[in-house]
Amino acid sequence: MNRVLSVCKRYRRTLGIAFLALLCLGILACIWLTAVLPAQSKSQSVKLNDQYDQSLVLTEPLTQTFTTDRPLVGLGFQMRAEGTCAGTLHLELYNDDTGELLSISTGDLAYLVPDGYTVMGLDTPVAAGTAERYRLVLTAEYTDGSAQATVGFGTDGLDGTLYLGDTPVSGSLALLAVTEQIGGFVSAYFWAFGLLATALLCLCAAAITGPRPWPLHRLCLVLVLAFGLLFTMLLPPYSVPDEQYHINQAFTLASRISTHLAPDGYPIGAVPIQETFRRATDQDPLLQDANTTVFTWREYLRQLDSRSDEKLGQIVCYNELQASSDNTLYLVSGLAVLLGYMLHLGFAPTLLLGRLANLLAFALLTAWAVKRAPFGKRVFLAVALLPMTLHLAASFSRDSLLLGLVFAFTALVLDAAWSPAERIRPVHLAALAILPVLFAPAKMVYLPLAALMLLIPAARIGRRGNWFKAGVLVLAVLAFCLSPTNRLTLEGIWTTDTSSVSAAPADAQPEQTVSPAPESTAQSVTEPEAEAAEPDAAEEEPPAESGPTQGLVAEQDKATYSVSYILHNPGTTLKLFVNTLLENTDHYIRSLVGGSLSYYTLDLAWGWVLVLYGLLAAALLGGGSPMPARARLWTGLLCLFCLGLTVGGCLVWTPIYYTTLYGLQGRYLLCFLPAALLALRPAQPRLAAGSAHGLVLAFVLVDAGVLLNVFLAVLAR
Repeated sequence: MNRVLSVCKRYRRTLGIAFLALLCLGILACIWLTAVLPAQSKSQSVKLNDQYDQSLVLTEPLTQTFTTDRPLVGLGFQMRAEGTCAGTLHLELYNDDTGELLSISTGDLAYLVPDGYTVMGLDTPVAAGTAERYRLVLTAEYTDGSAQATVGFGTDGLDGTLYLGDTPVSGSLALLAVTEQIGGFVSAYFWAFGLLATALLCLCAAAITGPRPWPLHRLCLVLVLAFGLLFTMLLPPYSVPDEQYHINQAFTLASRISTHLAPDGYPIGAVPIQETFRRATDQDPLLQDANTTVFTWREYLRQLDSRSDEKLGQIVCYNELQASSDNTLYLVSGLAVLLGYMLHLGFAPTLLLGRLANLLAFALLTAWAVKRAPFGKRVFLAVALLPMTLHLAASFSRDSLLLGLVFAFTALVLDAAWSPAERIRPVHLAALAILPVLFAPAKMVYLPLAALMLLIPAARIGRRGNWFKAGVLVLAVLAFCLSPTNRLTLEGIWTTDTSSVSAAPADAQPEQTVSPAPESTAQSVTEPEAEAAEPDAAEEEPPAESGPTQGLVAEQDKATYSVSYILHNPGTTLKLFVNTLLENTDHYIRSLVGGSLSYYTLDLAWGWVLVLYGLLAAALLGGGSPMPARARLWTGLLCLFCLGLTVGGCLVWTPIYYTTLYGLQGRYLLCFLPAALLALRPAQPRLAAGSAHGLVLAFVLVDAGVLLNVFLAVLAR
């Protein structure tokens, strides 16, 4: 016994990791048995005829001929019974031309679906094109005394004939064709996801419990990349808020560059925000659906090895909106898409390549921020591991690169102001000068963060330190003002037309979500005649994330809360804010940490939201910061100013007939969340060490649970 205890003590770390793996596998097995296995019947179907305004009592064999070019693994009918129906339902499917019996099915009449299609699986799946015309025969055998079933049909629909016994019926049977069952795929996908998450948990446990625990910046890099991959696995492209517009912009940027690189390409210049360029093969309705389902997973995985035959520079113009007029934050994803073009990758692998490029850039910038921060490392790490941050990081959203740039700049400011080193290295000075110029033009609400530079003592910069800080701020402001998107925003604040106040009724209740882009229309632009479509910068509409109709402003939306309107109607403005707090506060709380994902259609249980806020609070514990009260006050004021600009920016884009503030989302606060949390930490005379590995492990467990919640939520759709 003593020897066994000695061996266990010697290998307790390995045994602990093995126990963690077994525990995770046990949990996965329980979830598979209770939630995933019952979904094995999930299938893809198409309604061949959905008209059933009439019904027939199934007293004799019912015969329907029809044509379809789809595979058949099951057939569904609109059936119901007035009372208890008992007996057997028989289905026979024939090749109508040859009379060959192709498949049969038998079901229990007690299990009719009264408000939907009763589906009967075929014992032998029928491949696409097996017959030019099919004939199905539906026969009911009732138990004595049971109610009889009725079958729905309509006057039009199928290209075929309908008979009840030998009597012809004028109409067509309401018919649903099940074309594919993907329950097996769902199980395989679940176990692939589960095993990857288990491996990540075990890796994290090994990294933080070893004799030499990994430093936080290395943990940050690995965990962000790993969780980002899992997020893009469960929430594929087009599922992040407004991602379709960011994808359009990245593909347009790549297409423009490709026309300059192609030997026989026609160079494309500036593109208006209402147009998008990409290859003709970059289309897939199932992938481009923001409402992720198990069928999206299957299509995404199936297309990952697809190829494109288009030559470099062979692109098409679509009538679809881009996100903004500034391409700075799309260089990473755009160049990745261009690489996909050059490698002749298909649509899905090119989308994945663009997402991975953004994820890698965010992970590197955030890991650098954790490494350079002289204190508050766990704060940067905690914000980086929030589900909402990871959801955005593993996407085409410009917020991916924007968050990384702001995190890195904030950490560099702290390092320059309070690190033990007496002087700042030239490479860090260069980064301090460049980063604000990159993130300031993105959104006006983050411009004040450049003023964190004022926290750095001039003596630590060197000669003319104050001039350096002033120069950085001037460059940031100039970069902001020179952005065409921001020029339009500033003009809109002061010049919004309020003459059409009465254009919309006072009690109008508009849809408070992003309006979809118009239906795509394509036009080849590989010929010189496309020059006529070249844009005029003055004709650009407001940026996609800034207006209620994503750049296509309806007449009733042009009258918004401009400065002049607010000054003349303070009561109406106050009422708008009160209604917003009452109706949307829970949404803001959720969407900050990731309690509401996808297009805010996938809500996690409130328990996860509370735990995530608890972990953010825990990131503030275990040591203070050397920031004096004045520095913390200045940082807090800058964060409040950013918050005010965020609210104000949404306010000036809110039509005056809206009852709540337009477009405000909790995720907009992520950029200055680390600075705000650091401003809340109590000051201490010296730096506090303390390990954050326990917090990291807690975040890994919670993020894994959130992803499992996401999987089950998508499975339930």
